[in-house]
Amino acid sequence: LLLKKGFSSSNNMMNSYYYKIKGDFYSKKDLFDDAISQYYKAIDFVESYDLKIIYTSELINLLINTDRLDEALKVFKGLRIDIDNVENLSFSAKNNFDYLESKLLHLGK
Repeated sequence: LLLKKGFSSSNNMMNSYYYKIKGDFYSKKDLFDDAISQYYKAIDFVESYDLKIIYTSELINLLINTDRLDEALKVFKGLRIDIDNVENLSFSAKNNFDYLESKLLHLGK
């Protein structure tokens, strides 16, 4: 219903959540290119570092699962640049960031 009616908001958090939901929907329907596009939009709008890491993790996992490791690595590098100081993240966000980095280092070998 949400996809058919469309969505418009001046709130960046609401927009990011909308695109994240669309990305999840397309991913579950195996429409991976559409899902990836929506996750990129969600990441562009999200203002919370914790959510940015979660959304980026979803995107990176999808990129890995569709054999786009090079793109996944570029997305992670962009995340690292966006986050000024990893040490200032919440405990949970830091753990998610470290896990994502470890996973990509392992796959990149």
